[in-house]
Amino acid sequence: MSLVTPKAYSNLVKKGILETGKNCWRICNIEQLSLLLDSQNYYQAFLECSQKAGQSLHIAGWEIDARMLVDPLNKNPNLSFRHYLNQISDKVVDIHLLSWKAPFYLRFGRERFAGLKWKLNSSSKVKFTHNRYPYCFGSYHEKVAIIDQKCAFLGGIDLAKMRWDTTCHDGNDDRRRDWNGKRYNPIHDLQFVLTGSIINDIAEFIQKRSDKNLFFTQQSPSLTAPVWPDSFSPEIHKIKGAISRTDAEEGIFEIEDLYVDAIRSAELFILIENQYFSHHGIIKELALQLKRDNGPEIVIILPVNYRGKFERSIYLTQRNRAIKVLKEADRYGRLKFYYPENASPKNFIVVHSKYMVVDNSFMTLGSANLNYRSMRVDREINLGLDGQNKEKIQRFIADSVSRIMADHLGINEKEFAYVFMKNKSLIQTIETLRNRNTKTLNEIHYTHIPLPIWLLNFLYPIVDIKLAVPKKNLYLFLIGLLFLILIAAKVINGTY
Repeated sequence: MSLVTPKAYSNLVKKGILETGKNCWRICNIEQLSLLLDSQNYYQAFLECSQKAGQSLHIAGWEIDARMLVDPLNKNPNLSFRHYLNQISDKVVDIHLLSWKAPFYLRFGRERFAGLKWKLNSSSKVKFTHNRYPYCFGSYHEKVAIIDQKCAFLGGIDLAKMRWDTTCHDGNDDRRRDWNGKRYNPIHDLQFVLTGSIINDIAEFIQKRSDKNLFFTQQSPSLTAPVWPDSFSPEIHKIKGAISRTDAEEGIFEIEDLYVDAIRSAELFILIENQYFSHHGIIKELALQLKRDNGPEIVIILPVNYRGKFERSIYLTQRNRAIKVLKEADRYGRLKFYYPENASPKNFIVVHSKYMVVDNSFMTLGSANLNYRSMRVDREINLGLDGQNKEKIQRFIADSVSRIMADHLGINEKEFAYVFMKNKSLIQTIETLRNRNTKTLNEIHYTHIPLPIWLLNFLYPIVDIKLAVPKKNLYLFLIGLLFLILIAAKVINGTY
């Protein structure tokens, strides 16, 4: 049971945040739900569930890499994802993989001729689909796996390269290597595992990603036993959860509205953990909360750095801007930016999660980053839990805060929960407990960006694109532009 109970922390009674048709699509039934910290736990849970599959296994991701090592900790550490699916295909009727087909300038590091290799080297039951995104510079960004239409995973983790890590995030962990033996940075992320009729709704949304009928829209008959990972107990039972989406094709921007509405509702604290932080509208809403006399504390956890030069240039510049805007608005000292570290600054921890909690009474987790492309262009799915006047949901949300913060600080979650309950201040609790271990949270300040990297900011409009432009419109524009250039050339040469 959580030490940070709703009554111990807050006696607030306010209107719920979720509103269908505005900031969420549907409010659905969840039978069981747990939060998995980092991909070691997710991959273990996925392996345990997929081995129980008898009817179907459906996966939709930003990337699905056949070469990914399934689990460096198991008895066969060199087992690739393709070989694993071939092994379980003997008992699974259908295995469908749906991966975004990246444009040529983003294919570096992705498996070449992936579709052909999946077809030639996989069981006939394994069907791989590469689908292009219909909008310029956008992507299919959801991260979903559904087993037998009875158990699903949803969050920020792809079944792809450079994702596996333990909760220790040891910078020197030699097991954290890609399929080619190359080491990569520690990475922190989160994923839900859940059961219930909500799976039908998740499948219905994902199915629209493909012209082919790859995902079921109705739950299959109960031909197999219930599916749940043996190593993880359900943390909460029989609740409601809301699906929020970004779908430019349908003009749906529910996740953006969800963040704005949740931030505006805050009275005590806002905890944000995200890979990026460049959405000016959300930054503005946070600034308005900081200017309130009795507004909430705001804690924002981001990576201290980024792996690619484009990312460093654009998102460090945008982070500097956000820090400046929010610190100017922070009249009462209620703001902190942190990054997780584990005694290895060079091998910094990549924060890849997309998580927010407000007042221990609202939580959202999914695939959407806090940038414009996730809110306006890419296709995304988030799950929201509204605990207003629902004590067991509030307790689950409070426990998630304690678990994640304790994990970052390298302490026991009960210790964090106790200090949090005593202080009734998230910032004061973090400041009290940080720097006790090599694994900790450190403050983020303004970051100097070298000029050669800063100059890459000219790519910002297409890296964090704000407007969904259909590719066919771009092609028509380019054809028209070429036609005008040809006419202009003829006029200049006097031949027209």
